[in-house]
Amino acid sequence: MWEAIARDASRPVRWSLRTAALAGFALLALGAEAAAQGNATPPMPPPRPAALATSPQINPQMPTLPPGVDPMVADFAPDKPEALPPASRAQMHKCGSEWQKMKASGAAADKTWLSFAKVCLVK
Repeated sequence: MWEAIARDASRPVRWSLRTAALAGFALLALGAEAAAQGNATPPMPPPRPAALATSPQINPQMPTLPPGVDPMVADFAPDKPEALPPASRAQMHKCGSEWQKMKASGAAADKTWLSFAKVCLVK
């Protein structure tokens, strides 16, 4: 009976010794790997090719706005959105179906819904 108690009492000690040994081996392996690399900083990228050394020329001319107008909101008019012409529900449905068919066939590649609807809804 005492042997079983002694065996069970030594179990946590054996596990902790195993864990410590594994942790020590892992640290040694990581230390050896870091020492083999010599430095922990990443390598520099390769030099840029001569053909790409110069940056593309950008047109420095910017459109001029009247003084006092913020260029970020110059074309923004939330109180006056573009409106479609008045049309019945049936006409809107017809134009919507026609637009979906045009998109599916690829005929609407150079158009927007707004430009299409302005023409279709007045028919």
